[in-house]
Amino acid sequence: MKMKWISFTLLAALSLIGFTACNSTDEPDYKNGYGDQPVNFETNIRGLATRAHDTKWDNNDAIGIFMFNSGSNISNVSTLPAANKQYITPEADGKFVPANAENTIVFPGADQKVDIIAYYPYTQTLLSGNIYNVDIAKQAPLSNIDLLYSNDLKNVSASTPKDQIKLGFRHMLSKIIFEVSMSDGSAISDMSTTLKGFETKAKFNLSDGTLTNVEGTKDFAAIVKDTKAEAIIIPKNAKIGNVDFVVGGKTYVWEPKDDLKKVEAGKKYTFKVKLMPDGTVETLNPGGTITDWDKIDGGEYEINAEGGDTPADITIEGETTLNFDKTASTKTLSLKTTGKFEISKPEAANWITITPASGSGDTNVEIKVTANETTSERTADLTIKSLATKSTTGKTITITIKQAGREDGPQPASNLLFPGSDFENWDTFMDALAQYKTNPKIPDYASKAEGLGMDGKTALQIKGKIEKNPYLFTVKSTPEILASLKGKSRINFYVKGSISDGRSLSINIYQKSDKYKQFPVFNMGDIKDKDILVEASPTNENAYKGEVNTNGKWIKVSLDISKISNNEVTTANMFTLKTGGTATYNLLIDNITVE
Repeated sequence: MKMKWISFTLLAALSLIGFTACNSTDEPDYKNGYGDQPVNFETNIRGLATRAHDTKWDNNDAIGIFMFNSGSNISNVSTLPAANKQYITPEADGKFVPANAENTIVFPGADQKVDIIAYYPYTQTLLSGNIYNVDIAKQAPLSNIDLLYSNDLKNVSASTPKDQIKLGFRHMLSKIIFEVSMSDGSAISDMSTTLKGFETKAKFNLSDGTLTNVEGTKDFAAIVKDTKAEAIIIPKNAKIGNVDFVVGGKTYVWEPKDDLKKVEAGKKYTFKVKLMPDGTVETLNPGGTITDWDKIDGGEYEINAEGGDTPADITIEGETTLNFDKTASTKTLSLKTTGKFEISKPEAANWITITPASGSGDTNVEIKVTANETTSERTADLTIKSLATKSTTGKTITITIKQAGREDGPQPASNLLFPGSDFENWDTFMDALAQYKTNPKIPDYASKAEGLGMDGKTALQIKGKIEKNPYLFTVKSTPEILASLKGKSRINFYVKGSISDGRSLSINIYQKSDKYKQFPVFNMGDIKDKDILVEASPTNENAYKGEVNTNGKWIKVSLDISKISNNEVTTANMFTLKTGGTATYNLLIDNITVE
């Protein structure tokens, strides 16, 4: 993917009086945002000040910037030197300054190394401090939804020469363009274009540059100018939806061909189409013309890699296969090149983080993997590419990442909390549930999810909008279950997915008495990127507040039942899972066990 480059330079120097009063002549001449002087930004693309969609920045266009200690991340924004600071370009000249005093960024120390992450367009409403809400349903103007991201500026400080401080922004979404003509050659006027069945919402993780939780399929209008329609869409590893063109009150339907099986981030897909008398649409270039998103709308200016017509050579020192054990760990690739490069990974490989994912010159690249919670080995191929010029295609190297699965896997069936609590036998699971009057044992938003569970098996899926705080299911007491609980200290289960609107789960374990609230309550709270241990609520009150988003990982939740009166249950029911509303759920639950 070709990139747009932003130079990151300090425009204000240290006060001469302050410098002579506090520093000796032997100290470095710190100029880049040290002390009380703010770090300012200047955009530069081969001499053009330009933005994502228009030919130039508009007054007060804003970017968001994070500064953090080198080698760390932005997951805990409260500890960062600078988190989501707003910088604007007041004169539309591509020079960025703090939006106000509260958004000023300075380096934390003269030689303290930091990394920088930046994105466009700026928003105050980041989830958990680092999750960007993507919503493309409203396309106009395109610049408001053209998500740009940079994470390749690392190990810089106040003493770093300003010509070495640059941010390379990449388009993180995709663009689709239709160049439309009539079959009889007649003129087109007042054309409208609607994309149908496209996902419109996702979560973008500013920590690692990944898109997750793609959802919200709906229809939306493209931007039309004369005979050209264009829209920004969310990348997906599957076939896209249909497109309706309305001309003169008649609707023409375009359907993607089977050879367009996915759309990639940072790519632009252009289709030349002809509207036929029978209402169909003929594609003159089946499969479309797929290019890097390297042209700025409103002109044909191309941002190409420097270095003439021959792409720089690129090599890797050492093996081209990296083997990891089951634990979360990091390895380093030594990349050698005299030009620019970028590294891409499959969309499904969200367990891999690449730092940096683009850059120039000889670079040590960190490959980080999360813990493998399954018993299966997982593999992904990374593509390292030297950036092409106008007349060349660039050179590529493939690096294979392999990670072993854990030996134990999920808890064995003998440790299940109740029959069917691994969800492999759905009838057994349903038989274990209590039924209240004529209500169903589980609501219609809960279902069997074959192939989505741990190790590709079956899980319980909760999906859809949930109102109030309903019971998901209740498990009946049996002598066998009660016997299995005695002497045990924990109930475990695994969660994968997300819940919107700051809502979470709550569990009741019935004990000794049928009286209301005479039972322990476990409130899950936040379920994010690591396993959690939950203690019983001291008030026995169900609570549903929490941030739930596991970013594609299975997270283990453990309930401490060691203090529950020898784990004796004498009521008709023994375990209830409740869901917090009002919220949208896209959640999987698997392997409810006891130990």
